[in-house]
Amino acid sequence: GCTGRYRAEPLRDDYYRRRYAEGDVARIFAAEHTGLLTREEREALEERFQERQSPWDPNLLSCTPTLEMGVDIGDLSSVILCSVPPAQAGYLQRIGRAGRKDGNAFNFTVAAGRPHDLYFFAAPLEMIAGNVEPPGCFLNAPAVLERQLTAFCFDRWIESGVPAGAVPVRLKAVLNNLGRQDLSGVFPYNLLAFIDQHRGELLAAFIAIFPESLSQAAAAHLERFIAGGAGDGGLGYRIITALEEVAGEVKSLRDKVKRLTRLIKELEDNPAKDQHYQKNLDELIREKTALNGIIQRIHQKATYNFFTDEGLLPNYTFPEAGVLLRSVIFRRKQKPDAEGKYHTRIYEYERPAASAIHELAPANHFYAGGRRVMIDQVDLG
Repeated sequence: GCTGRYRAEPLRDDYYRRRYAEGDVARIFAAEHTGLLTREEREALEERFQERQSPWDPNLLSCTPTLEMGVDIGDLSSVILCSVPPAQAGYLQRIGRAGRKDGNAFNFTVAAGRPHDLYFFAAPLEMIAGNVEPPGCFLNAPAVLERQLTAFCFDRWIESGVPAGAVPVRLKAVLNNLGRQDLSGVFPYNLLAFIDQHRGELLAAFIAIFPESLSQAAAAHLERFIAGGAGDGGLGYRIITALEEVAGEVKSLRDKVKRLTRLIKELEDNPAKDQHYQKNLDELIREKTALNGIIQRIHQKATYNFFTDEGLLPNYTFPEAGVLLRSVIFRRKQKPDAEGKYHTRIYEYERPAASAIHELAPANHFYAGGRRVMIDQVDLG
């Protein structure tokens, strides 16, 4: 219904026309810098960002607070914060990533529509005024003390002169020990025997580290923890329970593999093969390959990593035990071989429980490592 007409406009000075015609316009190569990456991946990304030896090296980083603490990110010139940080220390750490090379920086903070952000939007100088309060730790927190005491017991046990292989490098060997008849001398029973034998002196030495900090209630809680059984959720009970749970997970995965093997055989033996036969067969084989890959991934996990991920030892990434997402990527091989038509790669991402409850919900999408991952299975065990 428009009755207007086009007409030629006379040329005039235009900032953007001149900018795109004459300016140094750079293509954006974005990358993620998050706690979901391994340390090696993060360090490699930081090096590529700083050096930029190739035209396609990243020049824009999308970051979580993993970039907050002390990372030298080279000649970064600009920082955009998508919300106002909780406190001064975090704000100064984040904007401090920029301008480290020549002292010049542009920092831009987006205030979200919540009371905290709106307060500092109205009074921005309040975020940089006064002294920066150093972070603290509530030493009487039971969960913190339990993990630190467990780590302390590990240290004293190693110092006592145990053999080099007393702690298996990989989790598979630890899980195999759970089903042995003779438990003496194998991990974790050798550690638990040492703790049981030296319980009193271990507890006294640990409490002595905090001569005026621990309350009587905290000391009494630690005494119950180091000596307690199943009813008290004691140290030994938690270690064995965590290992039995992952052993149960492996058993559940193996049962699924057996079921898929049976379905594959039934499908192959069925003389009535319709037009969907190959597609259905490929899907079953891919799922079986993925489950076998997950089992192998669990078995190859470093033992100490398992202890930190389960919240048995101090984990400075997540104060609580995280929720694990396993993402399976399939790539078709150019030439199928005895192992099948597809390459299978498994990526693991750990999220805090408060985030995982909605991010990793069934049928939801989660973005990590440059990929969109769909949550299609949840292990209810």
